[in-house]
Amino acid sequence: MELNRRTLSRTVMTIAGNLIYAAGVNLMINPIHLYSGGFTGISQLIRLFLTEFLHFPEIPGLDYMGIIYFTINIPLFFMAYRVMGRRFCITTLVSIAMASAFLAVIPVPSVPIVEDRILASVTGGLGSGVGAGLVLRAGSSQGGQDIIGVCLAKTHPDFKVGTIGIIISICI
Repeated sequence: MELNRRTLSRTVMTIAGNLIYAAGVNLMINPIHLYSGGFTGISQLIRLFLTEFLHFPEIPGLDYMGIIYFTINIPLFFMAYRVMGRRFCITTLVSIAMASAFLAVIPVPSVPIVEDRILASVTGGLGSGVGAGLVLRAGSSQGGQDIIGVCLAKTHPDFKVGTIGIIISICI
């Protein structure tokens, strides 16, 4: 009984975390044309390149960012499986699939909900940060730099998980 309650709690936290994360990005950060850090920011830049420079047609009700986010995480699944094991890899795969789906289907408003860039940045950052924190608290990962960081921390005990996130965000 305890295992089922714990599994249910982790599942709810993972779903809620990914939903809050995607809402923070799509409802607050994307409408004011700012970029997130990490693999979400990389996905935003690739989407911009595809839609603005290569003129890929946009599909109503679907944002390419979610699909791109999932695609660029695929190579990391293999690393996660090798280093962290099957359970972490499966929970991370499910979490990334949820985050990708939410990022793909939560509509980005054409007019920002919050016009003030600083307030929108803080609100979007808090939302996406709380969402990512819930996912990590549930024992999963949203992929990207989290997978790289967790794997490096396991193979190099002195390595800090947040270091890789900071490096990637600075590059973006």
